Amino acid sequence: MIDAGWLVTDLDPTTWRNVTPLIHPSTFFRAGEPGEHGLYVLHAAGRPLRVVDTRTGVRRDLAIPDVLDPRSVARDLYSLGEWDRVHVIDRRHLTEVGRLAQDPSNREMTIDAYYRLTYHLLWDDSDGYVTMPARAPDWRGWTYEGIQRFVANLPEAATLGIAVTSEAGLEIGLVLDVCRGRVVGVTTFEAFGEPLTSLSPSPAGVAHLWQRLEDRALAGPGRSPSTRAALPAFVIVMSRVALDALLANGSKRAALRAAVRRGEACWNRSRVVRPGNGVDRAS
Repeated sequence: MIDAGWLVTDLDPTTWRNVTPLIHPSTFFRAGEPGEHGLYVLHAAGRPLRVVDTRTGVRRDLAIPDVLDPRSVARDLYSLGEWDRVHVIDRRHLTEVGRLAQDPSNREMTIDAYYRLTYHLLWDDSDGYVTMPARAPDWRGWTYEGIQRFVANLPEAATLGIAVTSEAGLEIGLVLDVCRGRVVGVTTFEAFGEPLTSLSPSPAGVAHLWQRLEDRALAGPGRSPSTRAALPAFVIVMSRVALDALLANGSKRAALRAAVRRGEACWNRSRVVRPGNGVDRAS
């Protein structure tokens, strides 16, 4: 979904600072949450190599004679009640993940497909990396398949607008250009050339952002279809409170509906798709 040659332009510092924690690969690869008190047991074919407590450092006081059954070791250590999560990792597994992930045949993959491959190599349901409690099967309700379905329902060329506001002002203002199911460009509202005003999680705020995206598309002829700004297909404006609730809730639809009822989110999307290059603006 993310083209290998995607362009990133005009990323203002505020948006970049607030978006980075949400898109960093470690966000999706990690087993636990930031700040968890964890214990990491690294072994090689069952022979313990290193045991590290995230708060106190190397632990040499734990009697771990072998790790022939990683799941039992993780369960027994977790039962001591000292850590939020226990990780038991086979060094050979990490080596194999690195070898397969760096195979030359992967160079043609899109960025997201590559990260997804690496994710499945790391978390392959083997005993190579075991945690107790077990890691969640998805990231807070987000699934790759769900995002794929969303992108697949867009016009061949489409622009998405995402705004997150707070009392301090605009926290996130992103514009995503999509062509044939791939994100080919990312920019922020600085691309409009002047600040957006009256941007609130309301029909008026959404309409204002939608119009600015339409103006951007109509003002940018002459570029190739893969880089030309398209008409908007989806625009959402939400409060920071709504975004935090959306990220924490496993049911995204329920979280969005609740945010709309509270007046903290509003969105619009095109309803009529014309194959190839356009959309009719939703009423």
